[in-house]
Amino acid sequence: MKTFFRVFAKITAFPAQLLFFKRKTYYENENAAARVKGGAIIISNHTHLIFDYVVNMFMFFFRKLSCLFAEVLYTHGAILRFLLSCLGGIKVDRNSKDLSFMDKAVKILEKGGLLQIFPEGKLETEKKLLPFKTSYILIALRSGKPIIPIVTDGVYHLFKRTRVIVGERIYLSDYYKGDNPSAEDIEALNKLVFDKVKKLRRKIERNRSIEKNKLTALDKLSWDFGRIVTFTFNLGLRIRVRCADKKRSSLKLKGAFIIASNHTDLFDPVTLICVFWRRRIRALTAIDVFEGKILREYFMTKLGCIGLNREIDDIDAFKRCIDTLESGIPLMIFPEGHIVKGGIGTEKLKSGAALMAAMTGVPVVPVFIKKRKSRFKMTHVYVGEPFTVGSGGKMPEIGELSEYDSKILGAIEALEREAIR
Repeated sequence: MKTFFRVFAKITAFPAQLLFFKRKTYYENENAAARVKGGAIIISNHTHLIFDYVVNMFMFFFRKLSCLFAEVLYTHGAILRFLLSCLGGIKVDRNSKDLSFMDKAVKILEKGGLLQIFPEGKLETEKKLLPFKTSYILIALRSGKPIIPIVTDGVYHLFKRTRVIVGERIYLSDYYKGDNPSAEDIEALNKLVFDKVKKLRRKIERNRSIEKNKLTALDKLSWDFGRIVTFTFNLGLRIRVRCADKKRSSLKLKGAFIIASNHTDLFDPVTLICVFWRRRIRALTAIDVFEGKILREYFMTKLGCIGLNREIDDIDAFKRCIDTLESGIPLMIFPEGHIVKGGIGTEKLKSGAALMAAMTGVPVVPVFIKKRKSRFKMTHVYVGEPFTVGSGGKMPEIGELSEYDSKILGAIEALEREAIR
């Protein structure tokens, strides 16, 4: 009877969950995407009383997903209690010392079943990951079954997508070999799993930000229209490009990269857009350049400009730059931070370009724009060979960041020396 009801509920609810949840699933790696066979413990963050379980239930559609449910759910009437029983629910009384639920959980796993556990023990507040209870560690050690971490962004809405990321299986036997773990051993294993879940959470947030920056067909059309308008400035700028290599490979790079250039004129961004005409490029621009000017702001936004408030530590602008690079879009930065008439190196460089390059691992393309003596002269642009700083994916130390700044400055200065020969 319970099996029939569970199967019937899954089949009838399947179309509705496609509309309401619209799940988009990511995988940490190829191993995480492999089919789950035999017993396993599914651990998830807890953002909703029941929807988190429902999402995972449909993810493992052809498997019975038992779950540890809090006692509070069993106080909402006989119908809900029957439903939870059909779904394979195991009651956990958080207010008592009754640990019989652990024996039931181990028995399910030993029979090759799947078990859902929410280690936080209660709903998250303000979408902040709460400390994990350790009962799931004991269940995993006793059963010898792997832990599969799954993180959801908790977005359950008719017109929005629910994003879920599945992590690689965690075998506690790889980290603990004994038979009688101490409290310290259990806490160490708990921290290990917690850190992995935190990493998955950051990854799903990053994926969400990247997708938010993805361009629609209309975005690309308007951006390209802006580029075409910009190219007409080349008639007045009369740009001449000199590359470090004869094949001009620096102008044909694929994927994301950072253009780090000196800044002597208001038209420098236009010049670089014309130089790197093969690619759509975003530019980090001081917000006061177009703030309050409706037409200029519209035009520059369509050209891919990212507004930066220089009066504060603009974290939002920094995140947008990182998302831009991780989306595969090149980014134009003037490390001097503003127009400098005295030449590169007369003022200390801002560390934004070096920090972004180090964190993302994308190459830096140094550029030197030689200031024209008159508006009737040609604009000479010198493009150096791309290079990388850091190993990518981690925050550099202060000393390392200073070293990376010097490397970028040195590359631009080398181009300046070539320009004044």
